[in-house]
Amino acid sequence: MQRKAFTGVWNIIRFNWHFYAVSVPLIIATFYFSGYLNGLLYLVFITGAVIAGLSILISLFVSWYIYDRSNLYSLNWLEGLNLPAAINIANINAGFDETSELLKNKYPQSSLDVFDFYDPNKHTEISIERARRAYPPYPGTLSINTVNPG
Repeated sequence: MQRKAFTGVWNIIRFNWHFYAVSVPLIIATFYFSGYLNGLLYLVFITGAVIAGLSILISLFVSWYIYDRSNLYSLNWLEGLNLPAAINIANINAGFDETSELLKNKYPQSSLDVFDFYDPNKHTEISIERARRAYPPYPGTLSINTVNPG
């Protein structure tokens, strides 16, 4: 299964759109209104806006490089392990699973058990909720608890 260009970055933006909806207009407004400032205050506001803008851009660039540009999702890096065609695979995720289907396609003769430790009562990030709506759990995924019984 081939991923479309920028799928990883697009997922980050759409699952975290609230962050970008607030931060981007604030950065733009800071640049605009800093024109009315002088001296050190101007420098502080411009520097803050540049740092904030660069941190967003660098974060998205690194995410693009890892999730879209690299061969992470091709799973070709597993070939160096010389795994047999039929193995037992356990795939563990935290509520957002993009790899179980890829693993099953790469190793169709294997047994795949998928475990999800997402707990909506403990993991209240809206971005994970959005991701789960966009990418339903892999069929047969088992919910597991991360509480230490001891």
